[in-house]
Amino acid sequence: MKFLIAVIIITITAIGLIYFFQSKGPDYFRIRAEEKKLADEIRRLRDENDDLKKQIYLLKTDPFYLEKYARDTFGLAASNEIIFKFDE
Repeated sequence: MKFLIAVIIITITAIGLIYFFQSKGPDYFRIRAEEKKLADEIRRLRDENDDLKKQIYLLKTDPFYLEKYARDTFGLAASNEIIFKFDE
């Protein structure tokens, strides 16, 4: 009789666990995928932030970098220079 009760309890527990994981399993995997996507986005934003910090530092401290940035970004030139633009 004890064996039969143990089998019934194990069976009911197994059915309950199967039902629980079937109903919650897809949510778990969806949440894990979203977590991975967000972690990748955080990593990308941190890298971008580091690049911007480096650029700010160079703009503040390196006059050659500042000059190159002004030329490339705004098309600026020194007073004795002529800019030639070619269409590609």
